[in-house]
Amino acid sequence: MIKASEGGGGKGIRKVTCEEEVESSFRQVQGEVAGSPVFLMRMAEASRHMEIQLLADQYGNAISLKGRDCSVQRRHQKIIEEGPIIAATQSELRVMKDAAVRLAKMVGYSSVGTVEYLYADGKAHFLELNPRLQVEHPVSEWITNVNLPAAQLQVGMGIPLHNIPDIRRLYGEDPFGTSVIDFDTQDQIPPKGHVIAVRITAENPDEGFQPSSGMIQDLTFRNTTNVWGYFSVRSASGVHQFADSQIGHVFAFGDTREESRKAVVMALKELSIRGDIRTTIEYLVYLLERREFIENTIDTLWLDSLIRKKSLPAVQLEPKIAVICGAIHRAHTTWTNNRASFIRSVSRGQTPSSEMLAVEFPVRLIYEDVVYTLTVTKSSNRSYMLCMNGSFVCVKCTKLRDESLFLQIGSRSLVTYSKEEKTGLRLTIGTETYFFPEEEDPSKIRATAPGKIVRFLVRDATMIEEGTPFAEIEVMKMYMPLVSPVAGIIHFAVAEGTSVEVGDMLATMEFQDPSFAIKKAVPCLEGFNIDSIGPADVMKSMKPHQRLRHVVESLESVLSGFSFPKEIADVMMSDYFNDIVRIVNDPLVPYYEFVELMSVLRPSLPKAFSDAISSLLEKFRDQGISGMPFPFQELKSVFTTALKDCATQSIDTVILPLRELMTKYELSNEGHKQRILRRLLQIYVDTESMVPLSGAPREKIVAQLREENKDDLELVFRKCLSWENVASRSRLVTMILAEIEASSSVKYYKPVLESMSKLQSSGALSVSLKAKQLLMAQALPTFDERVSSLLDAFNTLLDVDDDDENKTESLDSVVRDPMITFNVLMAFFRHSNPRIQDLAAEAFVRKSHVGLNVRGFTSTRLGSILVSKWKFMNPTSAFGGQVDFQMPLMRWESALGLTLGSSGSTSSLPHITDPEIQYSVLLVVESSQHIVDHVEDLFQEIENDSSGDRSITMVRVVVLNEEPVTAITNCVATLKERLFEHDIRRITFAIPGKRVSDNLRHYTFRRRLDYAEDPIYRNVDPLFAYLLETRRLKNYDVKLIPSSNPQVHLYYAKGTSGDRGRGANSSYSRFFVRCLIQESDAFSAFNQQAYQLSEAERLFAETLNELEVAKGNPEMNKARYNHILVTVVPVVLFDLKLIRRVVHKIASTHMKRMVALGVAYVEAKLFVKTAPTAEPKTCRFTVSNETGHDMRIDTYVEKVGVDGGTAVFSSLFGEGPWNGISVNTPYEPLTMIQIKRMVAARTKSMYVYDFPILLAKALSDVWRKQRPSETRPDSLVICKEFVLEEGDMEDENRSIVLIDREPGRNTIGMVAWEMTIFSPEAPQGEGRKIIVIANDITFQSGSFSTEEDLLFQRVSQHAREKGLPRIYISSNSGARLGFAEEVKPVFRVMWKNPTDPGSGFDYLFVREEDYFELEKTKSIRAKRVVSDDGRVHYRITDIIGKKHGLGVENLRGSGMIAGETSRAYEETFTLSYVTGRTVGIGAYVVRLGQRTIQKADSPILLTGAQALNRVLGKNVYSSNIQIGGPQIMYDNGVSHIVVDDDFQGVLEIVRWLQFVPAHRGESPPVYQPVFDLPDRSVEYIPSATSVQDPRFMITGNYDAQGIWRGGIFDRDSFQETLAGWARNVICGRARLGGVPVGVISVETRRIDSVVPADPADPDSFEKTMVQAGGVWYPDSAYKTAQAIRDFNKGESLPLFIFANWRGFSGGMRDMHDEILKFGSYIVDSLREYQQPIFVYIPPEGGMRDMHDEILKFGSYIVDSLREYQQPIFVYIPPEGELRGGAWVVLDPTINVDMMEMYADERARGGVLEPQGMIEIKFRDPDLRATMRRLDMVASELFKQSVDLTISPVEREKASKLLQEREAILLPIYRNVAATFADLHDTPGRMLAKKTIRRVLNWRKSRKFFFDRLLRRLFEERILKEMDDEKMTRAEKLDLLYQWAPMDILDDSNDEIIWKWFNRHQEDVIAPKMDELRGKKKRELALEIMRTMSAEQQKEIIKELGL
Repeated sequence: MIKASEGGGGKGIRKVTCEEEVESSFRQVQGEVAGSPVFLMRMAEASRHMEIQLLADQYGNAISLKGRDCSVQRRHQKIIEEGPIIAATQSELRVMKDAAVRLAKMVGYSSVGTVEYLYADGKAHFLELNPRLQVEHPVSEWITNVNLPAAQLQVGMGIPLHNIPDIRRLYGEDPFGTSVIDFDTQDQIPPKGHVIAVRITAENPDEGFQPSSGMIQDLTFRNTTNVWGYFSVRSASGVHQFADSQIGHVFAFGDTREESRKAVVMALKELSIRGDIRTTIEYLVYLLERREFIENTIDTLWLDSLIRKKSLPAVQLEPKIAVICGAIHRAHTTWTNNRASFIRSVSRGQTPSSEMLAVEFPVRLIYEDVVYTLTVTKSSNRSYMLCMNGSFVCVKCTKLRDESLFLQIGSRSLVTYSKEEKTGLRLTIGTETYFFPEEEDPSKIRATAPGKIVRFLVRDATMIEEGTPFAEIEVMKMYMPLVSPVAGIIHFAVAEGTSVEVGDMLATMEFQDPSFAIKKAVPCLEGFNIDSIGPADVMKSMKPHQRLRHVVESLESVLSGFSFPKEIADVMMSDYFNDIVRIVNDPLVPYYEFVELMSVLRPSLPKAFSDAISSLLEKFRDQGISGMPFPFQELKSVFTTALKDCATQSIDTVILPLRELMTKYELSNEGHKQRILRRLLQIYVDTESMVPLSGAPREKIVAQLREENKDDLELVFRKCLSWENVASRSRLVTMILAEIEASSSVKYYKPVLESMSKLQSSGALSVSLKAKQLLMAQALPTFDERVSSLLDAFNTLLDVDDDDENKTESLDSVVRDPMITFNVLMAFFRHSNPRIQDLAAEAFVRKSHVGLNVRGFTSTRLGSILVSKWKFMNPTSAFGGQVDFQMPLMRWESALGLTLGSSGSTSSLPHITDPEIQYSVLLVVESSQHIVDHVEDLFQEIENDSSGDRSITMVRVVVLNEEPVTAITNCVATLKERLFEHDIRRITFAIPGKRVSDNLRHYTFRRRLDYAEDPIYRNVDPLFAYLLETRRLKNYDVKLIPSSNPQVHLYYAKGTSGDRGRGANSSYSRFFVRCLIQESDAFSAFNQQAYQLSEAERLFAETLNELEVAKGNPEMNKARYNHILVTVVPVVLFDLKLIRRVVHKIASTHMKRMVALGVAYVEAKLFVKTAPTAEPKTCRFTVSNETGHDMRIDTYVEKVGVDGGTAVFSSLFGEGPWNGISVNTPYEPLTMIQIKRMVAARTKSMYVYDFPILLAKALSDVWRKQRPSETRPDSLVICKEFVLEEGDMEDENRSIVLIDREPGRNTIGMVAWEMTIFSPEAPQGEGRKIIVIANDITFQSGSFSTEEDLLFQRVSQHAREKGLPRIYISSNSGARLGFAEEVKPVFRVMWKNPTDPGSGFDYLFVREEDYFELEKTKSIRAKRVVSDDGRVHYRITDIIGKKHGLGVENLRGSGMIAGETSRAYEETFTLSYVTGRTVGIGAYVVRLGQRTIQKADSPILLTGAQALNRVLGKNVYSSNIQIGGPQIMYDNGVSHIVVDDDFQGVLEIVRWLQFVPAHRGESPPVYQPVFDLPDRSVEYIPSATSVQDPRFMITGNYDAQGIWRGGIFDRDSFQETLAGWARNVICGRARLGGVPVGVISVETRRIDSVVPADPADPDSFEKTMVQAGGVWYPDSAYKTAQAIRDFNKGESLPLFIFANWRGFSGGMRDMHDEILKFGSYIVDSLREYQQPIFVYIPPEGGMRDMHDEILKFGSYIVDSLREYQQPIFVYIPPEGELRGGAWVVLDPTINVDMMEMYADERARGGVLEPQGMIEIKFRDPDLRATMRRLDMVASELFKQSVDLTISPVEREKASKLLQEREAILLPIYRNVAATFADLHDTPGRMLAKKTIRRVLNWRKSRKFFFDRLLRRLFEERILKEMDDEKMTRAEKLDLLYQWAPMDILDDSNDEIIWKWFNRHQEDVIAPKMDELRGKKKRELALEIMRTMSAEQQKEIIKELGL
């Protein structure tokens, strides 16, 4: 042993077994006890460690105080101590004690000390002397009753041992005596009992007792009479990594060793330490309960041997219970963190990810080398459900104050605490610890405890064996070796001296053995297999009222957004809901509720009252409560009587809970059920009503909720959570509504149903429609009323002979009655009268064979089975050839995997034909087993009735009891042989649903399928299967998709277009959906139209629901062009036009959802009678909407064709596309155009060739609204397409040509047109031309390559040259990228080591033969290389590619179109519409075009969300919309207008064009307003006292009486743009008397400017900055300048500015980072640069953020106004003011030719507001002087105060009175001063100083500005036509007015002047202009001649004949 003399506690001691270990062990000892002497000792193995406690005084006396056994040690550190010593013989013990005393005396020791021995082979060997008091001294104290610390002090004080009381008592002497004691000869009294002490250390037994550090949340320990302990830590403290690991010591006393052991075990089990640290508590219990310790056969090596063997305590819980607890902790931690993150994100203004609302958590745990994969679902606020391998567990979970969880798992109640560590999850359950590690990789060695790497024991990259120490780590003052878990080459990952934490990488291992296999945990393949923890088990122990409470709370949780496991969610909801219906009728429910409440209230109730209630409850119990109704009325009577007797006592408050319970059951159990269901429905309504913006982006909804609930963000979380599980909520509510319908109790739920019927959210649509149906159905007969009515009819028929025609007619009336459904008829199959049963059977058959001429109906009985037979006509014959019953066998794949028929085409398959007359039989049975029991008799009956052609080939079975399909299948399997024998072609079973309102379920088994079920026709009556029209699907491969609604049949179809080969994949998929309504209350009498509409709409909504579910399958979600066929079997009495209106209404209501689901076609097939006596017609109503915005409805009636054969469609109400074609015509494959529409729709974009269609529709809409009475042109859009000239792709000089070609024939991803459109403002008959450029998103994702760029540039250039408006339709993926595909398959790699690719490679090359092939196309550049073996290859240096447009050349083209767009904005009108995602160069082109319309779901991006997330290393952005959606681009000023869909987008384009000149330089289009004449007064008057929307001055508004008060511009003409950005400035376009103008106004109200939080920065906050009204801020100043530029460039609009600014904001703040905007500035600046530009791409670089500066944007306004080329009218409106810098940037001197300024009579203008002026120019001294001048009292007092002729006292008095007077007058005179200052700012002074042109009256301003505007427009047009550079503008104006008569030269009368201009354009102005042009030509000729010689001049004069 190498040991430091100053060591201890396991430190500074090492065992050495060989010479090689000496050096390292010696250094470890030196390191642990620095500076201590070190000595060597012989190692004694298998010994016991014993010690003798000494006490010696200063007088040479020394005694021993018994001994202690400390043999339980770990690494030579004591773990358990006990005393007295019982393992040594008494004789040897005496030797040890004597030797110890002798040693102390020899060295003259004085104090407390310990002599330690090693006891082996019955002998004691001296070890060491410890001259101190040791921590285990209480062991000796308890057995000797000697207080050792006190004795030590007394010895130190010089008191001899015989005078210490405790010592005297130990030797049996008087404690307070003074006699001398002979310690050498006198014996001590025997030791008292036995004491065991255990040391509590912060160490991890699972990791070799490595020290553990961290926080302690809770420490709980209680001292008792026989247990005592102390700790160095407490709750809410911690153990740091430099502390000693021992944190406590526990001592237990007992009369015997065994009692002491039991006491310490009990104390340890009750000791609780929870926190980050690990402790040895459990391990100590394990040691104390081991047999070796109990029998005391231990030694010093015992514990270390256990540790080496990894012998750990066995856990008490089943492993799966521990796994359940671990999974709950993982899930609960995730849930808690998600909730906190959600609330934190919302509080910062961020939009949290929907992942934060997850209620389902996958959990993977490893325990004891088994992998458990679970799914944990949060089923309520306090419970979870776990799923593993198909088994389920319910767990209640409550969070305790100390962060632990209280879990209830079945009957188990557990307190658990968890800690996530880097290496796994540590879980404490009670006092036991469980560890769930992450799956370990032995090649990575990680730190298992925090510490410092002291030194490495081996060199890096050294081969070491398994178990070899490779480093030393210092952990809590201890040096510990780190050993290798495997053999291999070690590579260190840290340096010596590095501090490490748990989980840090220390080293990696390179395995020596390549076949080394990492041990993998084995997956658990079992379920939980634990009793009493499943969902059903939870309620077994509950009483009925507790079960009811449990299920109600569970369903309320579902409605609140929680969920059951998805595998059993529907089953559990159904079971729980059925439990409510069942349990609520149990009389035990109210009984137990009253008993439970009385147990609580009894002590507070008067005894008489309590006894009376309790007596009745006990009586109910004693009488046998099962099945007996609860005596509510008796209880109420007793309650009332007892209450009267106690009236004198104040018990109202006490009995309030009883009153509430009485009220709850006042309407019996049924009333209680209704109350529960109403509450559940109300929760649903409240949740759905909370959706403030149905259909809005999630970000907007969350933002609005945050705004509404700023003080309760937890409510925002709950609301958002409740919406996430919308599908489960709706299914549950549907169950409730079905129960209400079945119980005919709608009237009790009417208020909540009415609220539900008004819900508008998409998730609640089907529920809302069902609620409407229930409300309407309330007026219809109930099920019982229908049964009663039918019974009366049957009783009437009992007396009618079977042959009587009246009987048949009466039965037919029953069949026709829509109130008599199959369910109603089935109710009579159990009637006691057999004849009634027969009538019901015949009615049932006739109803199912409507129109098939049922004859020969007979009924008989075989036991309890009703057997009916009949014959009927084949449907083909019955419908006169209109119905083709021939059903081709097709390839159908059911959900069960059945493959029926051929897998190829269906066209060549044989057809099945039926004879004209069919024979059938009906069997009515209680269950399918009855058929099996009577099989012989039944088939004998069938055989008796079969002869020749009369063979019965179809069997119908009605089963009266609900049965699963498996029972039916088993029944058919039993009958199979007999069915074949009798040639039964099909047997069909009809099974009732759970409720009488449920539809019958049909299962058909066919002979040709070997009597297997035909899955195609499940839930379809076989007689009407032809109505599915599956024959029309022959062009498709079809797969049946299971549907939850038996009326809806879904077929997933795959097809291939016959129109191939033009850039789009020709394969596609679509759904064909059939909804078959065989009977329904919907289509009843003519006067029930509202109900029929509701029912039809509900069924259609359910069809859409089924389609939506099917499209949720990722394999099918791309299906588009989906088709729905709704067939109504019963004949309906309706007007066809009314049906058409119904179809239009339903389609319009659901159109948005239909488009979202890709439904392009809907057919409704009905058999209609237009009059009661009319023959029914087969009618079909078709709804088509291929573009998503162009709905068309056609109506057809099926008629026999001209040839008398197959029926054809015949159009009604106009000719439809199906007119004249066969009704059996298969659905055609989709065309390539349709497929491309599908591709575009998947990207949420418009197909490029649909733009002209939508444009025509938008123009039609504008005509209808603006010019409803005028005749519009037949064709509103005429298109010619631009294409590039053919030639080399690299030729950038190719031009464009206009051609006519079919849509979809484009060969590049860009399409361009020259369009002539005919809009209301265009010249009649001429139209106007526009240029449209558009991306084709279906061609290589709309990317930009060189061809696309060149076409774009040429067409845009054409628009500039012609001065035509240029529209860009944007939907793209940025610049195209690609590879040289010809190089990819032939390049090779030159590896450094061909056998080891991991060593890397040198270069890429091609073989010689490949090089020569690639050289032909110049695809690569390469260097010739000759290898060592002489073979030649070519090293690739550059890959060029034979195809142009792979990379950088596309970027060059992008730069070209960027510059072109910048020019286009300057030279013509540009407008962009973003119809789909717009990326990279597409985004820049949009921004450079400035004016932008953005569709709400179409982002404008530079980089997509996925790419940014990869850069950031985490999922920050949930979608591209979050980055570039309208909430960014619209709020940032990039997008001017936002629309919801493409039609609205195109409509906005048309509306914008109405303000734009047809050609550059022309005046904007003017047309006379139809409704709003220019000379009306302005009726809207701005208020001087209240803040109103300033837009009302522009648009007008309704007053308080609802009367329209017009603003200054034409009504409904104002179109605002940029409304989302810089909202304290308003800009847009309007008309004044039909003249288009630009409008800029100020927002006078306060505005909150919001800068959103950045999701990429978790610490960012949403910032809200308050902006005052009437002030320019940086953003609004820039917006003003931007709007002025837009009005000026390309639009040429006169401009009106409503100037009401008080100035600019005095500070500077950051705006949003607007990279697109600033990027476009760079393009603009580079394009205009006039000096050489050199571009160098450096290795790296960046750009810092810029601050937005108010001066800069103010100057932009000046620049924009200075360049403006149209009239500008600046008008200070009523109550408006223009001051300071705001006046400066709007002063007319900026552009004197174009700008005019006006002020209203109530306006003001000046440098500062009056209050500001008086603070500078009229301060208090001036005010006082004015008072003394104007106020007689003040004047007199002032005179007295300065009058030297009076006494000082009088002067002082006068001064004081003067001050008092001035104080009173000062506020008044401040108002006087303000008025004085205000009079300097009046319009009169402005006019006098010539700063404004005129003062206006607001009411008359519209007329004035209209006249002034027209005059200015006439003037400007004429002045531009003069075009004489030598004349100044003033000279031109003088000349112009010289042409006019003198009487109109009054400059104030604009109306006379513009009207004169208008009247005399042809007779005066035009001749004058010709004269002026002639004069200019003559002057030009003279100037030229002056430059000639005299001879040349004569020659010219001669030639001119002059």
